[in-house]
Amino acid sequence: AVVSTQSTGLGKSVVQLRSAAVSIHLNDPVLRYTLTLSRISQALQLLCDNLYLFSRLGLLPRGGDDYTTTLSSTSSKLWLYCDLLNLLRLCYELRKEFCVVRERHEMDQRPGCTVSTCRDVVSRRPELISSLVAVVADVWLPLNSCGVVDVSPGVVGMCGMLSSLLSARDLWRKSQKEY
Repeated sequence: AVVSTQSTGLGKSVVQLRSAAVSIHLNDPVLRYTLTLSRISQALQLLCDNLYLFSRLGLLPRGGDDYTTTLSSTSSKLWLYCDLLNLLRLCYELRKEFCVVRERHEMDQRPGCTVSTCRDVVSRRPELISSLVAVVADVWLPLNSCGVVDVSPGVVGMCGMLSSLLSARDLWRKSQKEY
């Protein structure tokens, strides 16, 4: 069961590389580079994860403990890089959204960044806020794996659960809009 679950990770790597080939053609340079590089990073991270698992299961020739440690470390670094790029992209999109809302408020004679500006941004783009919170929670996991921070297993579990739940909720909402 583990091998079949992980083999879908290989398929996801291909999907990520294909979506990187699409995002490289976006007009907005910030979105073009952050999306493309994060997708390539995620594809490579999934590949490292699969090589690590297949090596541990004996499906690939074992390269020794140094090999598996290197795969695990590289995977965590790629995961962190992907999360940081996604965080950068989401902050950029949030800033753009604030500018749009602020311009509307100025046309309505309501200048400045107020509580109503924040409320309008949240109501216009709830998935953006949800994704931002999910990535902020998720970034702690590779930071911990890379040894940059030392968080307790409970915090790791809480961050993983929060990130997974928010991501699943966003996917659920997106699928409901399609029907």
